[in-house]
Amino acid sequence: MTVVILVMMVLVAAGWWLARAGLLVRGGPAGDVMALKTPVASVPLGDGSRIDIYGLAEDEWVDGVMSKPPGSWHMGATGKSTSVDGDSDMLRTERFTMGGKLAGVRYVPGEGRLVMSLRHVTRSGSAASPATMKPGSLVIRLSDGGGLSIDGSGPFGAGDDPQCRGIVSFAGWPRSGKELVFQAELKGQSTVEFRLPNPATGSAPASWTAAPLPQVRTGQHWEVRLVKAKEITMAGKGKGVIGEFEFKSDLPEVGHFPPVGGSAAGVLGALGTRSMDLPHDRRVAMDSLAYPMAPDESSFKFLYRIRYDEHYPYPKRGIRVMLAEGVVSADGKSIEISSQNARRGIKSMTVGPVSSAGKNWYPASHQFSISFEGSWKDGAERSAAEVAIGPLDSWTPVVFLDDAGHSSGMIEFRGSGTSSVGSGADFHWKGDWSGELKPGMKVEIGVMVKWPDEVLEFVVDRAVLSKE
Repeated sequence: MTVVILVMMVLVAAGWWLARAGLLVRGGPAGDVMALKTPVASVPLGDGSRIDIYGLAEDEWVDGVMSKPPGSWHMGATGKSTSVDGDSDMLRTERFTMGGKLAGVRYVPGEGRLVMSLRHVTRSGSAASPATMKPGSLVIRLSDGGGLSIDGSGPFGAGDDPQCRGIVSFAGWPRSGKELVFQAELKGQSTVEFRLPNPATGSAPASWTAAPLPQVRTGQHWEVRLVKAKEITMAGKGKGVIGEFEFKSDLPEVGHFPPVGGSAAGVLGALGTRSMDLPHDRRVAMDSLAYPMAPDESSFKFLYRIRYDEHYPYPKRGIRVMLAEGVVSADGKSIEISSQNARRGIKSMTVGPVSSAGKNWYPASHQFSISFEGSWKDGAERSAAEVAIGPLDSWTPVVFLDDAGHSSGMIEFRGSGTSSVGSGADFHWKGDWSGELKPGMKVEIGVMVKWPDEVLEFVVDRAVLSKE
């Protein structure tokens, strides 16, 4: 009797664990983890059909099991959604299957977007799959709170979802109201209005200090100026803001590439709106596009990204690992290594012969190859190396000529390696350097992590925005 009770207790505990993991599904196979939730709202349409709304979320929507359970498991890739009148927005989807059936799906339509999960149920009671819907057959719009409407992107859904769920997403949605006002329009039918609680209700505005225009930021060899910010109206997208930047550098372009460059990287609103990518809309001229931003945002942070290229003149000071020192031979065909100071797991380095530069887009007279390889005996040694230099997958060599304080030329480099948890790693890096060489030149080769992008911030009040 005691044994029977013990076995029953084990089975109950196992069932609880499996249910918690999403693997035990009453009445069906593992695919039933995608069973429908209870709708938060149902919207009747003019033809007798309805839209069931399952919720709103910011940035992404998740259905089913989304953490890896034991057993057969497969993860899918990327898709694209189609919205009104053929306009398209990129949508990343992650599909999870067990036993060949859909077990989970995550939709990521873009940073800062509002995501609505829904299902269109026909008057016969069957669901229409978003994968088979024609663009524009079902349109969901959102009021921006200032008299304009924002067309939703979608519906979009997994074609093998037996429940035919889909999502619609909105950029630049209002965040201050308690409710969001939507409209649903089925092609050929009258428009229906419905309301849902705003998931951003109660957002407190950030305390940003705005400055008058123009605003200026400077760095090594560059200057950026935000000279103008304006607000425009976009067809079907509501209001948007855009900044006019001026970028200049005292470094000449090298071939087709600037050693340092910059570009607009998005706009943030003090209430939490994020608009990181310009919308793609073939109906609007490119110079009229803006970052979606609802009227309830009164303060904006314009972002600008600075990028450093491989041929940026990196300062020698601060590069902690110098691999080798050498001199260009008298005939200019090789580099004679006078000393080699390989360390931090780097066991050997080779420098190939000097030859004529083969890159027509880069103004260089010569090139030579660089290769170094090594290994770490354990995780501690690897950690010490990466503390000193930086992450292995970001390493890049640099070349200094004749004791110059800045690196020279351009390096195209590739790395490979293997590692396992708790161990070290074997690694091998190789590539070509291109630049100017003369017999007798001193050549020093080091390794560093290429500088990361810098993101600059410019805070502007709505009061200074010019109108379109």
